[in-house]
Formats: sequence, C-alpha cells, structure tokens
Amino acid sequence: MKRGQKGFTLIELMIVVAIIGILAAIAIPNFISFKKKATIAAAISNLETARSALTQFAADSDNSCYPDAMADLTTMKNTLGPYGLTFPDTLPGIKWNAFTYTGSAFDSTDPTVCAQFTLAITTTEGTQFKAVTMGICCDDTTMGDPSVCQQYAKNTPLCSEFGLTP
Repeated sequence: MKRGQKGFTLIELMIVVAIIGILAAIAIPNFISFKKKATIAAAISNLETARSALTQFAADSDNSCYPDAMADLTTMKNTLGPYGLTFPDTLPGIKWNAFTYTGSAFDSTDPTVCAQFTLAITTTEGTQFKAVTMGICCDDTTMGDPSVCQQYAKNTPLCSEFGLTP
C-alpha cells in the first residue's frame, strides 16, 4: 500500500462479515416465528368474522337456525355477505388453506338441532382451528403436536377445553 492511502484490511472485512452472519443467524428464526404468528392471527380474525356473521344469520332467521350447508367460499360469501362477511375471493387471501362447515337443517320435531354449527379451518401454516357457538378454539391435534397451539396461538383456548373431540 502506498503511503497516504487508507483502506480496510482483509481481517477487518472478515470480522464484519462474521458479525453480519451472526446477526442474521439470530434474526431469521425470529422473523419466521413472527411471520407464522401473524398468519395465524389473521386466520383467527377471519374465522371470528365468519363466526360473528353466522351468529347474526341465526339471530335474523325465524327459527334461530344456522345455515345447514356451505361447501365453498363463494357459497359462504353469498350466504353471510349480508351479515357483514367480506372476504377476499381466495382461501389464501383469508389465510386459510381449507375449511369445512357443518350445520344441521331445521327439524320441526327437535328445533334445537339447527342451533349448532362447526366451522373448521386449516391455516396456510397448517394449524387447525374451529369456530363453534361458544367461540373459537385451537385443535389440540394440530399436526400431531399439541404444543403448536400453545406456541403460536397462546390466547386461543384448546378445543378440548370446549369439550370438542377431534
């Protein structure tokens, strides 16, 4: 190096690269965890919106019944749209990977039959949740690991607390 020229030595540059690598190794797992929690929170929020719309539907119907069938997202949006359900047009848009809805048709011999529903979803992250008349719960059997609910959905009760079995 000529006199008067300044620059970084190879050792100084290697130390900086090592420090950046250590910081990245710490930050990336945290980012992945935060992303998963955010996706699950969005899915739960959309599930609560659907549960609220179902409750409004039942309150507005003459026999206080929930809808007996909703096979796809379009049917759900058409049925519950007048009750405040506004979803994107695709399941990934609402952070769901799949959903199933179970309701019972009105039975004049037992009017309480149609007063129950279960809306079960799987998030895009793979965690399973259920919306029932009592509220929203995290499925204890998600991916065969009950700790997933405790780790990513801490404030959501487990479905076993509602007396629901898988």
